[in-house]
Amino acid sequence: LALRLYDELDRPDVVFAALQARARWFSEPLDSLQMDALLYTEPYLTGRRDWALFYESYVERFRQPPTYAVDVIRDGAFVSGFARWRAWADADVRETNGRVRFVDTGQNPEARGAIYQRTGIRTSAGTRFDADVQLMNPSAQNQTVLLFVHAVDWSESRSCAFTLAPGDRVDARLTVRSERDWDDAQISIYLDEGGEIIVNRVSLRLSLPDGAESADVLTVCEPGMSAQS
Repeated sequence: LALRLYDELDRPDVVFAALQARARWFSEPLDSLQMDALLYTEPYLTGRRDWALFYESYVERFRQPPTYAVDVIRDGAFVSGFARWRAWADADVRETNGRVRFVDTGQNPEARGAIYQRTGIRTSAGTRFDADVQLMNPSAQNQTVLLFVHAVDWSESRSCAFTLAPGDRVDARLTVRSERDWDDAQISIYLDEGGEIIVNRVSLRLSLPDGAESADVLTVCEPGMSAQS
């Protein structure tokens, strides 16, 4: 879809416009007739959103890798509330005016509360993930947040720990390059037991650098400290 829109642009160097159109398609639900029509005309999207196939199609068409990254999170600003997200374990979630406030109730000490989103996107080894999360601590105590980017089956994961003082606002970033193919990429935000945090926005951008760079394992936390991987 993005490749077709790219061809139809007045200025073919405006790659970003096609990218944004593709992202909007991912963000809006399709009815069955629209889906059938799309899959008929875009067979490489059949079954699921596949970043590797999109990447290969782009390279085949333009003889070069894309120079941008695709944000694959749906409703990362919570415009539609919490509808596209899921809660885990003890997470008590409340959404107000585009902000999600969630608390780990502490009822199950063996499971931290979390919110997460499965992207439904298959990725190949060497894919780079840039996860950006805007956090705020509304409580009177320090709060520690664990940000994970991982395969949905947890066969590979990377994470960062971020500690926020009372009243702090943090733009947290986790940059990862995977070692393996992932059948489905997921982003998860965990709290310590009894923790409380506000999430203002979330994004997860995918890119696949060309050459030797894509083979290097990468985990970078900004700001924060490396957690388990």
